[in-house]
Amino acid sequence: MQGRVAVLVGGFALAVLLTRSGPFSRERVLVTGGNGYLAQHLLAAIAKNDRHTAAYTVRSAAKGLIGSDAKHYTVNDLAQDRYGLEKAIRDLQPSVVVHAAALSSPKRCEADSEAAVRTNAPYLLLDVLAEHAPTALIVYISTDQVYDGATGHLPYRDTQIAAPRNAYGRSKLEFEAMLRRRWPRHLVLRSSNMVGASAPYTHEGKFAQWVAKKLLRENGTVSLFGDEFRSFVPVDDVIGAILAAIDHPRLSWPMTLNCGGRERLSRAALGRLVAHACYADPARVVPSPAAAVDMGYASPPDLAMDSSGLARLGYTQAPSVLPALEMTCAELR
Repeated sequence: MQGRVAVLVGGFALAVLLTRSGPFSRERVLVTGGNGYLAQHLLAAIAKNDRHTAAYTVRSAAKGLIGSDAKHYTVNDLAQDRYGLEKAIRDLQPSVVVHAAALSSPKRCEADSEAAVRTNAPYLLLDVLAEHAPTALIVYISTDQVYDGATGHLPYRDTQIAAPRNAYGRSKLEFEAMLRRRWPRHLVLRSSNMVGASAPYTHEGKFAQWVAKKLLRENGTVSLFGDEFRSFVPVDDVIGAILAAIDHPRLSWPMTLNCGGRERLSRAALGRLVAHACYADPARVVPSPAAAVDMGYASPPDLAMDSSGLARLGYTQAPSVLPALEMTCAELR
């Protein structure tokens, strides 16, 4: 007997195919870079939903996540540690690999572009998967910085040609190209800057946490760029998109999708929303020009994205980042 049922997953509605064995198959999910912000949220969501088996990689055996029951594997370098990768993949036999490990600081990538490529575009990962898990779905967390930020292209659609301006974007785009050549069964999510609750296991935060702490624990103004725009995205929405890809019964691969929020916001505008969420005075957030600061890399001025293509996953974007920012502030009060 078959039928369709709507279920709520991470705050969005998802239509699924119901069979005698249940609506979902139980997938074995390997998450690279398990101590990262997104990876921790994904591992916690999988554990909470209890539909799939998850494991993750870390660079050091001593850095397993306290509080997580997921198994972890030590892989010291995704580009060179064949032994560690083979152990993880042979043991778990993953049906899904979420490549979330990244050298994500654009300044560090610019200073060492070879290190950026080693981490963000690891050829070895595909080599080992081809030998031991050749049918796995790869979900790759890419970046909005594969686009050049030229205002004439706004908002960026996921069908537009990528032309990164910095080493970080180029390293991410290199792995996208590698997947197109070697791994048809893949999903690329070009994510914008994430906001939301702190990481569930290490309790580390992102940009929104930094702003909230400034507003709640210090006096005076907070100066943020008023002329650099992004499609800030709730981390729960990125998790929702990944789970939708894993759970959706009839998707065809490959697929490359933008993964941003619905709002085009400058950093200053986001800061004012953080102030609102934290019951602070939004006037304390003062816009400043990005050109006044040497970032150490070319930062695209406007990366507003059209992420409506996520509907192909059966996923609906949150209308605003404000609820995610309220979660950020609630943790700090």
